[in-house]
Amino acid sequence: MASHVALKVAGQISRNAAGPGEYHVVVVIRDAGGAELARKVIGVGGLAAGEERKVELSVEIFDPLPGT
Repeated sequence: MASHVALKVAGQISRNAAGPGEYHVVVVIRDAGGAELARKVIGVGGLAAGEERKVELSVEIFDPLPGT
């Protein structure tokens, strides 16, 4: 099955404020008209002051198998 990466995003979050904080990683998929098709929380965590996390997202497009 052949595929290619259609989208790849990377970023970093940090806690600059005093004291702990919480983060949620949420992915939302919408159709061309903007209607929400799916929403998933894929990560929840805490950050102490000065901590960092790196987040990467990629979307792969797969070609259908021959004969399907």
